[in-house]
Amino acid sequence: MQQLLTTKGLVALWDFKEEEGQPRNAHGVANFPLKEQNGTLPRISEGPWSGYSTLFGNKAFLSLPNAQLGKLNIYGKNQGVTVMAWVKWTGEQPGFVGGIWNEYLDGGKRQYGLFVSLPHYNGRNQVCGHISQTGKPTPPFPYSIDYSASAQTVPSNEWCCVAFTYDSAHVRTYFNGIFEARVPEPVINQLKSTFETARHYAISH
Repeated sequence: MQQLLTTKGLVALWDFKEEEGQPRNAHGVANFPLKEQNGTLPRISEGPWSGYSTLFGNKAFLSLPNAQLGKLNIYGKNQGVTVMAWVKWTGEQPGFVGGIWNEYLDGGKRQYGLFVSLPHYNGRNQVCGHISQTGKPTPPFPYSIDYSASAQTVPSNEWCCVAFTYDSAHVRTYFNGIFEARVPEPVINQLKSTFETARHYAISH
């Protein structure tokens, strides 16, 4: 963990040592306190870094107000970002891991997000890294699909490292520190009772 804390450009690292009901504070340029919403989230004595983790699954989640984003607010031209996490995915549903991402507010307000398993757009059981330049859905789809899905699949009930990077040109997804290129695939989605193929691809460059 100490090696991570000395990584050049590190903005925030959460170790999830805090108990249920407490804000989860980060190491880095600020503490970025993540607060529980829609219920509480148990702390469990399991995890690869601090020995602790937060257990999700009861519809509660962690959030940070927009006014407190600070250097987490990454936007504009020639920007880059890396999001990395250790997760133990239970396997039964898509999972949002972390980022600045809201699918619902005012039609969506999105910047970047790390997910596990997005089956609607070629990312079932895979690491998915999303970015958005406008914050809005990618036409003609109802959601943003400017993303990369890993070639590797994520096993359930096993600690894994999932990550994505964006260098202002390409999104790349990593599983347990390994990037594997993926053949480009047209994204086919059912929209208005017809199937349309968009000029966007679930790929890893």
